[in-house]
Amino acid sequence: MWHRRLKMKRRGLLTALAVAIVALAATQWALSSEAWADSSNRPQMFVVVADGDAVRRAGDGIGLVRSFIGLATALQEDQLFAVIGVEDASRVVGPYHASNPDMERVQDDIESMLRTGGVGPGGSFAEAITEAHAVLARERAAAGSAIYVITGGSQG
Repeated sequence: MWHRRLKMKRRGLLTALAVAIVALAATQWALSSEAWADSSNRPQMFVVVADGDAVRRAGDGIGLVRSFIGLATALQEDQLFAVIGVEDASRVVGPYHASNPDMERVQDDIESMLRTGGVGPGGSFAEAITEAHAVLARERAAAGSAIYVITGGSQG
């Protein structure tokens, strides 16, 4: 019985990751045909808001997040990106250029943030998404920038 639940949880997480990848690809295709005013000196940016607690509970959740970041940076290599954990929205990893040659170290920094979580009482998605908007504003990110949310499913 527990094996079936583990299989269902993994399937749910993989489905969520697949939906995120499709959304990411669709966004790229849709935005490539649009022209944005004054975008030549302001890069687009994406911010990933990750629920570290849900990611840690998901078995290979951290590996899946690393894969998502790797895919997103490969598809959007001309953009900046940052990662924010829900548990401590003040702890922002980045921004980095998606084409950063030291991506392995960047991925290690993201993994460390996700593994350790926050200190004290947990944060909220509202705080983390507000911080993501603040990061986009500080970096003067161009129109078409995005916030991606990674979280877990229900415990069934």
